[in-house]
Amino acid sequence: MIHTILVIKKTIFMGWIRIYIVLEASAVKSLRELLAYNMKANRSRLGLSQAKLAERAGLSTQYIAMIELARKFPAPEMLERIAKALEIDPPGLFSMVTEEEKVRELQKSVLIDLEKAVTGAVAQVIERNLERLAGEACD
Repeated sequence: MIHTILVIKKTIFMGWIRIYIVLEASAVKSLRELLAYNMKANRSRLGLSQAKLAERAGLSTQYIAMIELARKFPAPEMLERIAKALEIDPPGLFSMVTEEEKVRELQKSVLIDLEKAVTGAVAQVIERNLERLAGEACD
């Protein structure tokens, strides 16, 4: 069984508080457990139920459940179908992400959110100024 450690990361920026929860895989004892962990993590990332993943991969819900419980190990063809349904490359089903990689992904996510927020705010300011100038020109 996979033991998990719950890590809560809190970022404060410009009055916004974001809480990131990261589940770390530790004590993965077999490829079955690593596959089970990564399938669940990627399924959760996409917001898919086991039934929806099964439908996407053309497999039964029970088979997906058995894989996620580390009781079954799929054939290579099934792994390819599962990876495609999870929108990842097949080797991604067996990757172990390090804490440093998680931090980089977190930083990237924060920067993307920041860029969206700043872009939206700048667009609003420009729009308001253009409207004000247009109103002044009509007067």
